[in-house]
Amino acid sequence: MTDFYSLLKQSIIERGIRDAGERDEIYAQARRAMIRQLWAFDPPLDEEEIDQRIGAFDVAVSDIEGDVSAA
Repeated sequence: MTDFYSLLKQSIIERGIRDAGERDEIYAQARRAMIRQLWAFDPPLDEEEIDQRIGAFDVAVSDIEGDVSAA
């Protein structure tokens, strides 16, 4: 399984993004790209697998935002 937390957090840090709105846009773009990629697998992934990966992504985003607000 992909470590979304590390990938996303590193991307946010490298870009120096401190604005919540900018982070939200980064998360949204990454989420859309991931969903497109998940639905493009051949053979197709099971919907449950796709939902689990999207859920892991959403948890990572929530964790990052929790870290940011705590800092």
